[in-house]
Amino acid sequence: MLVQAPVRHPLPDAPLGEDWRPPRTSGRGWPVRLLDQAWRELRKMRTAIILLVILAAMAMVGTLLPQIPQNPRAVMLYVLAHPVTAPWFARLGLFDIFSSWLFIAVATLMYVSIGAGLYVRVPAAWRRTRQPELRTRALWAEWASIVFHAAFFLLLIGVVYGKAAGFVGNAAIVEGDSFVEARANFDNLDEGLIAKHSPGMEVRVDSFRAEYWPSGTPRAFVTRVRVYDQGRLVSTRDVRVDHYVAYGGVSCTRPATGGRRPSGSSRPTAGCSPTPPPSFWAMCRSRGV
Repeated sequence: MLVQAPVRHPLPDAPLGEDWRPPRTSGRGWPVRLLDQAWRELRKMRTAIILLVILAAMAMVGTLLPQIPQNPRAVMLYVLAHPVTAPWFARLGLFDIFSSWLFIAVATLMYVSIGAGLYVRVPAAWRRTRQPELRTRALWAEWASIVFHAAFFLLLIGVVYGKAAGFVGNAAIVEGDSFVEARANFDNLDEGLIAKHSPGMEVRVDSFRAEYWPSGTPRAFVTRVRVYDQGRLVSTRDVRVDHYVAYGGVSCTRPATGGRRPSGSSRPTAGCSPTPPPSFWAMCRSRGV
């Protein structure tokens, strides 16, 4: 059966001196196109991995530089020893990296990227799962990847709850003295909105011992402490640097102080500290558990 071809009418001739073009259709503006392209890039798993690597690098900075919530004295000594770089680090929030605007912005972008990717991948994987002929090894690998990325949101829930229900505080306890866990007794305190304290907990410092290597660098700071609950002795321990004594959901430790033992002089120099006083610089924390 033969069908007559459609008749193509010639385009009208353009007036003399004019360039004729088809009429333009109304399209999206460049801001919308730019946002659409950014959204397409953000929801890729490759973008989420890059942001995760950036977060890991920032976390390494938090381990290399002293942090204000954990060891404000070490931050002060670092600022005195590095008058050029320390102000720039402070402006970037590197002395409190996990609460800085830069860390929060990168973490927010990472979670948006992971969430957007899951929003696309989960329905597609579910449709393939409902078809028996598509249930291949690649499909189960896809589900394993989805579960792995969804676990980041469980981690986020734990971090948010720990921030809201926990606290971090510092206090200096002189040898032979005691410290009762209460808001008013901390030198500085950072607590969440629903943080709970242990009013019956008391830490008593019995003795303090500083040990040094022959070169003068510290080898160990050992503090003998006793923990009481409502006047009842519940624990006796030797607390070393970054070793915790925990009771009732509250953990206390002595952060590292650094410095060297002075030889022939008791005057501290920049970046160094004399022999530590007989005290227990306690950092107490609770994660709401």
